[in-house]
Amino acid sequence: MSDHLSHQALAAFFCERREQITSEWLERVREERSIPASNSLPREELMDHLPNLFDHLTDQLRAGSPTIQQRAAARDAQAHGEHRWQQNYRLDELLREVAVLRRVFMRHLVTFQCAHPEFVGETEWSANRIVHGFFDGLLIDSTTEFVARQKQELFDANASLEAANTQIRQFNERLIEVDERRLHMLRTISHEVRNHLNAITFVVQVLASEANPSTAHEYYEMLSRNLVEISALMNQLLDFATLLSGGERVEWERCNPSHLYNELALALPEMARNKGLAFGGTNDPTIGEIFTDRNKLRRIVMNLAMNAIKYTRDGEVRLNFLPGVDGCWVLEVTDTGPGIPQEERQNIFEEFHRVAATTGGQPGVGLGLAITKQLIELLRGRIEVHAPEGGGTVFRVLLPRDSPEPRERAAVLGTPGD
Repeated sequence: MSDHLSHQALAAFFCERREQITSEWLERVREERSIPASNSLPREELMDHLPNLFDHLTDQLRAGSPTIQQRAAARDAQAHGEHRWQQNYRLDELLREVAVLRRVFMRHLVTFQCAHPEFVGETEWSANRIVHGFFDGLLIDSTTEFVARQKQELFDANASLEAANTQIRQFNERLIEVDERRLHMLRTISHEVRNHLNAITFVVQVLASEANPSTAHEYYEMLSRNLVEISALMNQLLDFATLLSGGERVEWERCNPSHLYNELALALPEMARNKGLAFGGTNDPTIGEIFTDRNKLRRIVMNLAMNAIKYTRDGEVRLNFLPGVDGCWVLEVTDTGPGIPQEERQNIFEEFHRVAATTGGQPGVGLGLAITKQLIELLRGRIEVHAPEGGGTVFRVLLPRDSPEPRERAAVLGTPGD
């Protein structure tokens, strides 16, 4: 019998015993204690690419050449390695599994050889070369893909770890920065309080010996200003502490912003006039009713308006209540002050941050805008800062008209939710 006919006969022999070979391999793999992952897989998943690989081996034997279907065999071997990685095999389990498959095929090859005495010499060597070459390729291609997937997994894990480390490092840097700012804030507050207390002590001492009523009145005004500044400073600190602790609750209610505007229009113009500033604005009644926390909304408006009055030396401060788009309305405060440099705008809402170019020696610790931004976010709004041509600053707050969710709104109105 020629080598070619012997190879074809061996291929036919393997095909006849296909089910027997497959069952024997499955049984031996499951019995192998060193391949525990195989026990958790159903038969179909454990078989994986074995049928295709079986066909590639018999095709090579029929052709008498290990190069026939070599690329297809390599692809299926790689896919087998990838699947075993996905099935949580260890590399040694994959190697042992392929070794079991080789032993099963070699046992049946020996059976074929015993039944065919002519299957010796060059014929036997050629057939063994094809079979062993096939299993060598299967071993190399499957393990190469398996290891490649492992490396990719390690690479991804390292990348995730590096990203997490970067985030932790940035977070730690942020914490250090916040700690430094809070330490600076503590020094600034101590300095501010001490200055006010020194001024109050001085005024009290002078008043104790001052007989001139007009002079005494001036000192009373100085005393009053210092007490107001200390009170404002303490109120800011208390507000900030409440927001920082998450203890600030939102009391949703239905209200008309025009009522708030009219109320503030009585107090703010007087504050502006005391600094020699004009005060104006627009109250658009088409905004209609809104859902908000009236007290927090008032604090937001007062913070922005008083900030504008405080840092504007001359000109005008305006307060505008305007209709918006996409279910929002707009609260706008504009001034003709020195403006905020572009590079400072992203930092002005950070706690304890003060814009050196605009403070002009005014007292404060840099909490006003930080508190304002947090209050706006509690009302589910956002704040923008713009610098119009010609100077000044525009703070634009966009707030939803219908902020609460249906159930919250129902609770506010006392009606069933949607």
